[in-house]
Amino acid sequence: MGRVPLHRGWDSHSNEWKYGCYVNDIKDFDTDELEHMIMHNKGCTTIDVKSLGTYTGRDDQEGTKLFDGDIIEMLHFIEPDGTERYMRKVIVWSETYGAFMYRHYDSPVTETYSYLHALLKTNRVKQVGSTYEEYLMDNKK
Repeated sequence: MGRVPLHRGWDSHSNEWKYGCYVNDIKDFDTDELEHMIMHNKGCTTIDVKSLGTYTGRDDQEGTKLFDGDIIEMLHFIEPDGTERYMRKVIVWSETYGAFMYRHYDSPVTETYSYLHALLKTNRVKQVGSTYEEYLMDNKK
């Protein structure tokens, strides 16, 4: 049997990420509305599909699994006095290239992407959040 991809989705009832396999089911046959869920060892949890992320197969420098939609900081340069300067990036999936990529955090979604695997081989990278968590915070205001 092949490898089962790892997904995560936001459970709005417990306000936490759920990890497992993504599944969907028809919620309403009259409207074809789907229910989006993460199937895990304790059952299935309904998630907001906008939060759905797929594990990239890569971890950050602290061993945290990286998913598309994660915000990461990468070491950009070190000042002469030893101060480290970081840049923020967002992990995305590219249908065009069939690969996980990253883009600058403050750039438009249409900007040119770079391959994630190259970044992780050469730079110190730390996961600092997710675009979905920022979306939740922005909509609470």
